[in-house]
Amino acid sequence: MVLNKQTIDAEVMRRVAKVAMDTSRGQTLDIIRLLHKHGEEGLPMGAILVQSRAGDGETKRLMKFLRHIGAVQYFRLPTVNGIKGNDHWRLTPKLVTLYEGLQGHSHV
Repeated sequence: MVLNKQTIDAEVMRRVAKVAMDTSRGQTLDIIRLLHKHGEEGLPMGAILVQSRAGDGETKRLMKFLRHIGAVQYFRLPTVNGIKGNDHWRLTPKLVTLYEGLQGHSHV
């Protein structure tokens, strides 16, 4: 989708980072920071909605966008004692690498 490419490469990730940093109110970057903070265990959508500065509809739209570009992924927690785990969201490994590489910059 980015640059009409089907795979994620350095140029795609550079542009994705630019979009996240250029978002007028910084909501996309806020979500990325939040998910990075929670690492592999991620967060359920409800927790993301509560902690987001955007409204529920806008946050869900941003999550859909981030998933579409390969920045986030959702996964189901394992079943424990017969209770199904719920869906959580986390950053993809490639975005974790990109974000951690950008942390040395003052704007991240």
